Amino acid sequence: MVDSVYMDNVGTALLLVCMSSILHGTWNALLKRAKTSSMVFTWTYSAWTTPLWSAILIYSLSTGTLGATWWPATISAILHTTYAVILQWAYTKAPLTTVYPISRGISPTLITIATIPRLGMPYPTQILALPIVLLGVLLSLTPTHSKTVQVHNLWPGLIVASCITSYTLWDSFSVSHLNVNIISYIALSSLFQFSVLTAALVAKTHHIPTVTTAIWKQTFPVSILVPTSYFLILAAMNYAPPSTISVLRCANIVLGSLIGAWMLKEKSVKGAYLV
Repeated sequence: MVDSVYMDNVGTALLLVCMSSILHGTWNALLKRAKTSSMVFTWTYSAWTTPLWSAILIYSLSTGTLGATWWPATISAILHTTYAVILQWAYTKAPLTTVYPISRGISPTLITIATIPRLGMPYPTQILALPIVLLGVLLSLTPTHSKTVQVHNLWPGLIVASCITSYTLWDSFSVSHLNVNIISYIALSSLFQFSVLTAALVAKTHHIPTVTTAIWKQTFPVSILVPTSYFLILAAMNYAPPSTISVLRCANIVLGSLIGAWMLKEKSVKGAYLV
Protein backbone atom coordinates (compact mmCIF):
# COMPACT_ATOMS: atom_id res chain seq x y z
CA MET A 1 0.00 0.00 0.00
CA VAL A 2 1.96 3.03 1.25
CA ASP A 3 5.77 3.25 1.39
CA SER A 4 6.99 2.14 4.82
CA VAL A 5 9.44 5.06 4.99
CA TYR A 6 6.58 7.11 6.43
CA MET A 7 5.61 6.91 10.07
CA ASP A 8 1.94 6.60 9.36
CA ASN A 9 0.66 8.56 12.33
CA VAL A 10 -2.28 10.22 10.64
CA GLY A 11 -3.55 11.73 13.90
CA THR A 12 -0.38 13.78 14.37
CA ALA A 13 -0.38 14.75 10.70
CA LEU A 14 -4.02 15.81 10.94
CA LEU A 15 -3.34 18.04 13.96
CA LEU A 16 -0.42 19.75 12.22
CA VAL A 17 -2.39 20.20 9.00
CA CYS A 18 -5.40 21.68 10.82
CA MET A 19 -3.18 24.21 12.58
CA SER A 20 -1.62 25.06 9.24
CA SER A 21 -5.03 25.39 7.59
CA ILE A 22 -6.10 28.20 9.90
CA LEU A 23 -2.94 30.17 9.14
CA HIS A 24 -3.09 29.33 5.45
CA GLY A 25 -6.66 30.48 5.00
CA THR A 26 -5.89 33.75 6.78
CA TRP A 27 -2.88 34.70 4.67
CA ASN A 28 -4.70 33.82 1.45
CA ALA A 29 -7.52 36.17 2.45
CA LEU A 30 -4.99 38.91 3.22
CA LEU A 31 -3.33 38.35 -0.15
CA LYS A 32 -6.66 38.54 -1.94
CA ARG A 33 -7.61 41.69 -0.03
CA ALA A 34 -4.45 43.41 -1.32
CA LYS A 35 -6.00 43.37 -4.83
CA THR A 36 -2.70 43.41 -6.68
CA SER A 37 -0.87 41.06 -9.03
CA SER A 38 2.40 43.00 -8.68
CA MET A 39 5.54 41.09 -7.73
CA VAL A 40 6.30 43.99 -5.38
CA PHE A 41 3.79 42.62 -2.87
CA THR A 42 5.39 39.16 -2.89
CA TRP A 43 8.86 40.74 -2.74
CA THR A 44 7.86 42.87 0.25
CA TYR A 45 6.48 40.05 2.38
CA SER A 46 9.63 38.07 1.55
CA ALA A 47 11.77 41.04 2.63
CA TRP A 48 10.26 41.10 6.12
CA THR A 49 11.73 37.74 7.09
CA THR A 50 15.03 37.98 5.17
CA PRO A 51 17.07 38.99 8.29
CA LEU A 52 15.71 35.98 10.20
CA TRP A 53 16.42 33.52 7.39
CA SER A 54 19.90 35.01 6.91
CA ALA A 55 20.70 34.50 10.60
CA ILE A 56 19.45 30.89 10.46
CA LEU A 57 21.53 30.20 7.36
CA ILE A 58 24.68 31.65 8.95
CA TYR A 59 24.08 29.55 12.06
CA SER A 60 23.53 26.41 9.97
CA LEU A 61 26.76 27.02 8.07
CA SER A 62 28.74 27.66 11.25
CA THR A 63 27.45 24.51 12.98
CA GLY A 64 27.67 22.27 9.93
CA THR A 65 23.97 21.38 10.05
CA LEU A 66 23.23 22.66 6.55
CA GLY A 67 24.65 19.62 4.79
CA ALA A 68 23.27 18.98 1.31
CA THR A 69 20.07 20.90 2.01
CA TRP A 70 21.04 23.68 -0.40
CA TRP A 71 20.16 21.95 -3.67
CA PRO A 72 16.74 20.53 -2.68
CA ALA A 73 15.93 23.94 -1.18
CA THR A 74 16.90 25.67 -4.43
CA ILE A 75 14.48 23.53 -6.42
CA SER A 76 11.80 24.10 -3.78
CA ALA A 77 12.37 27.85 -3.96
CA ILE A 78 11.84 27.89 -7.72
CA LEU A 79 8.57 25.98 -7.34
CA HIS A 80 7.32 28.13 -4.44
CA THR A 81 8.26 31.40 -6.13
CA THR A 82 6.32 30.34 -9.21
CA TYR A 83 3.37 29.41 -6.99
CA ALA A 84 3.44 32.73 -5.09
CA VAL A 85 3.45 34.84 -8.25
CA ILE A 86 0.77 32.76 -10.00
CA LEU A 87 -1.46 32.69 -6.89
CA GLN A 88 -1.40 36.47 -6.70
CA TRP A 89 -2.27 36.66 -10.40
CA ALA A 90 -5.10 34.13 -9.95
CA TYR A 91 -6.73 36.23 -7.24
CA THR A 92 -6.99 39.13 -9.68
CA LYS A 93 -8.85 36.89 -12.15
CA ALA A 94 -11.36 35.08 -9.92
CA PRO A 95 -12.81 35.23 -6.38
CA LEU A 96 -10.92 33.60 -3.52
CA THR A 97 -14.00 31.48 -2.78
CA THR A 98 -13.60 29.99 -6.26
CA VAL A 99 -9.81 29.84 -6.74
CA TYR A 100 -9.18 28.43 -3.27
CA PRO A 101 -11.47 25.37 -3.34
CA ILE A 102 -10.59 24.55 -6.95
CA SER A 103 -6.82 24.72 -6.44
CA ARG A 104 -6.93 22.87 -3.13
CA GLY A 105 -9.49 20.35 -4.38
CA ILE A 106 -7.78 19.40 -7.64
CA SER A 107 -4.24 19.11 -6.25
CA PRO A 108 -4.97 16.06 -4.02
CA THR A 109 -6.26 14.22 -7.09
CA LEU A 110 -3.13 15.08 -9.09
CA ILE A 111 -0.83 14.17 -6.19
CA THR A 112 -2.58 10.85 -5.56
CA ILE A 113 -2.24 9.87 -9.21
CA ALA A 114 1.41 10.98 -9.35
CA THR A 115 2.43 8.95 -6.29
CA ILE A 116 0.83 5.63 -7.31
CA PRO A 117 3.92 4.35 -9.22
CA ARG A 118 6.19 4.94 -6.19
CA LEU A 119 3.90 4.42 -3.20
CA GLY A 120 1.24 2.08 -4.56
CA MET A 121 -2.50 2.51 -4.37
CA PRO A 122 -3.81 4.97 -1.77
CA TYR A 123 -6.16 4.04 1.04
CA PRO A 124 -9.74 3.15 -0.03
CA THR A 125 -11.07 6.17 1.87
CA GLN A 126 -8.85 8.45 -0.21
CA ILE A 127 -10.08 6.86 -3.43
CA LEU A 128 -13.70 7.30 -2.34
CA ALA A 129 -13.04 10.91 -1.38
CA LEU A 130 -11.70 11.97 -4.78
CA PRO A 131 -15.03 11.90 -6.70
CA ILE A 132 -16.62 13.95 -3.90
CA VAL A 133 -13.78 16.46 -4.14
CA LEU A 134 -14.21 16.73 -7.91
CA LEU A 135 -17.96 17.23 -7.50
CA GLY A 136 -17.22 19.97 -5.00
CA VAL A 137 -14.89 21.64 -7.49
CA LEU A 138 -17.66 21.63 -10.11
CA LEU A 139 -20.10 23.16 -7.64
CA SER A 140 -17.49 25.76 -6.71
CA LEU A 141 -17.90 27.21 -10.18
CA THR A 142 -21.52 28.02 -9.34
CA PRO A 143 -21.86 30.79 -6.74
CA THR A 144 -24.64 30.57 -4.17
CA HIS A 145 -28.01 31.83 -5.50
CA SER A 146 -26.82 31.33 -9.09
CA LYS A 147 -27.45 28.60 -11.64
CA THR A 148 -24.69 29.74 -14.01
CA VAL A 149 -21.51 27.65 -14.11
CA GLN A 150 -18.65 30.15 -14.37
CA VAL A 151 -16.17 28.05 -16.36
CA HIS A 152 -13.85 31.01 -16.93
CA ASN A 153 -13.06 30.94 -13.20
CA LEU A 154 -11.79 27.35 -13.50
CA TRP A 155 -8.47 28.08 -15.21
CA PRO A 156 -6.80 30.24 -12.56
CA GLY A 157 -7.56 27.56 -9.96
CA LEU A 158 -6.24 24.76 -12.19
CA ILE A 159 -2.97 26.58 -12.81
CA VAL A 160 -2.52 27.15 -9.09
CA ALA A 161 -3.34 23.46 -8.47
CA SER A 162 -0.52 22.37 -10.80
CA CYS A 163 1.91 24.56 -8.83
CA ILE A 164 0.70 23.11 -5.52
CA THR A 165 1.14 19.58 -6.87
CA SER A 166 4.70 20.28 -7.99
CA TYR A 167 5.99 21.77 -4.76
CA THR A 168 4.13 19.27 -2.54
CA LEU A 169 5.65 16.27 -4.30
CA TRP A 170 9.15 17.76 -4.24
CA ASP A 171 9.02 18.93 -0.62
CA SER A 172 7.65 15.59 0.53
CA PHE A 173 10.51 13.81 -1.23
CA SER A 174 13.03 16.21 0.30
CA VAL A 175 11.73 15.75 3.85
CA SER A 176 11.07 12.00 3.83
CA HIS A 177 13.83 10.73 1.53
CA LEU A 178 16.59 13.34 1.56
CA ASN A 179 16.12 14.04 5.29
CA VAL A 180 16.67 17.77 4.95
CA ASN A 181 16.73 20.03 8.01
CA ILE A 182 13.28 21.64 7.82
CA ILE A 183 14.23 25.04 9.26
CA SER A 184 17.33 25.36 7.08
CA TYR A 185 15.27 24.16 4.12
CA ILE A 186 12.67 26.91 4.60
CA ALA A 187 15.39 29.51 5.23
CA LEU A 188 17.28 28.67 2.05
CA SER A 189 14.12 28.44 -0.02
CA SER A 190 12.85 31.79 1.27
CA LEU A 191 16.18 33.57 0.71
CA PHE A 192 16.39 32.18 -2.80
CA GLN A 193 12.85 33.38 -3.52
CA PHE A 194 13.71 36.86 -2.24
CA SER A 195 16.87 36.95 -4.39
CA VAL A 196 15.02 35.85 -7.52
CA LEU A 197 12.25 38.39 -7.01
CA THR A 198 14.79 41.15 -6.34
CA ALA A 199 16.68 40.33 -9.53
CA ALA A 200 13.45 40.19 -11.54
CA LEU A 201 12.24 43.54 -10.23
CA VAL A 202 15.60 45.24 -10.80
CA ALA A 203 15.76 43.87 -14.34
CA LYS A 204 12.25 45.18 -14.99
CA THR A 205 12.44 48.57 -13.27
CA HIS A 206 16.24 49.10 -13.07
CA HIS A 207 16.01 49.85 -9.36
CA ILE A 208 14.83 48.35 -6.08
CA PRO A 209 11.10 49.08 -5.92
CA THR A 210 9.77 51.87 -3.75
CA VAL A 211 7.42 50.28 -1.24
CA THR A 212 4.71 52.34 0.38
CA THR A 213 3.97 52.28 4.10
CA ALA A 214 0.59 50.73 3.31
CA ILE A 215 2.19 47.77 1.54
CA TRP A 216 4.65 47.23 4.39
CA LYS A 217 1.73 47.06 6.83
CA GLN A 218 -0.29 44.75 4.56
CA THR A 219 2.58 42.33 4.04
CA PHE A 220 3.83 42.02 7.62
CA PRO A 221 1.22 39.47 8.82
CA VAL A 222 1.57 37.57 5.52
CA SER A 223 5.34 37.32 6.05
CA ILE A 224 4.74 35.52 9.36
CA LEU A 225 1.79 33.35 8.35
CA VAL A 226 3.28 32.00 5.09
CA PRO A 227 6.41 30.28 6.49
CA THR A 228 4.72 29.21 9.72
CA SER A 229 1.84 27.53 7.93
CA TYR A 230 4.19 25.68 5.60
CA PHE A 231 6.58 24.68 8.39
CA LEU A 232 3.66 22.78 9.94
CA ILE A 233 3.01 21.03 6.61
CA LEU A 234 6.66 20.01 6.24
CA ALA A 235 6.56 18.65 9.78
CA ALA A 236 3.40 16.68 8.93
CA MET A 237 5.20 15.10 5.97
CA ASN A 238 7.27 13.12 8.49
CA TYR A 239 4.11 11.31 9.54
CA ALA A 240 2.18 10.65 6.33
CA PRO A 241 2.79 10.37 2.55
CA PRO A 242 2.06 13.29 0.19
CA SER A 243 -1.22 11.81 -1.03
CA THR A 244 -2.53 11.67 2.56
CA ILE A 245 -1.24 15.15 3.40
CA SER A 246 -2.88 16.61 0.30
CA VAL A 247 -6.24 15.05 1.22
CA LEU A 248 -5.94 16.28 4.81
CA ARG A 249 -5.21 19.76 3.48
CA CYS A 250 -8.72 19.86 2.06
CA ALA A 251 -9.50 21.30 5.50
CA ASN A 252 -7.91 24.44 4.03
CA ILE A 253 -10.82 24.73 1.64
CA VAL A 254 -13.55 25.03 4.25
CA LEU A 255 -11.53 27.36 6.46
CA GLY A 256 -10.25 29.39 3.52
CA SER A 257 -13.73 29.81 2.08
CA LEU A 258 -15.19 30.75 5.47
CA ILE A 259 -12.40 33.26 6.11
CA GLY A 260 -12.76 34.63 2.58
CA ALA A 261 -16.51 35.04 2.96
CA TRP A 262 -16.03 36.75 6.33
CA MET A 263 -13.01 38.99 5.65
CA LEU A 264 -13.68 39.82 2.01
CA LYS A 265 -17.50 39.77 2.06
CA GLU A 266 -17.48 37.38 -0.91
CA LYS A 267 -20.44 35.11 -1.56
CA SER A 268 -19.86 31.57 -0.40
CA VAL A 269 -19.90 28.77 -2.94
CA LYS A 270 -21.70 25.46 -2.61
CA GLY A 271 -18.80 23.22 -3.54
CA ALA A 272 -16.25 24.63 -1.10
CA TYR A 273 -17.86 22.90 1.87
CA LEU A 274 -18.47 19.65 -0.01
CA VAL A 275 -14.79 19.50 -0.98
